[in-house]
Amino acid sequence: MEKPPGMSSSAALEQFILLAKTAKGAAAMELIRQALETPGIYVFGELLEMPNIKEVQHVSEWLFVCE
Repeated sequence: MEKPPGMSSSAALEQFILLAKTAKGAAAMELIRQALETPGIYVFGELLEMPNIKEVQHVSEWLFVCE
């Protein structure tokens, strides 16, 4: 998801936060990837605190340990 011209970074992050409320599993991981790739977003703490995103973090950490 690329930030539309004229959209503030906080508005772009807010879109990801709203989507994170319902995203689970692979969709949540894709949401994180898109947020990281969106120009102008440099702060991710609010997104990473979302319960669905935290759940993916725990799964990702476990998969990393198992590799």
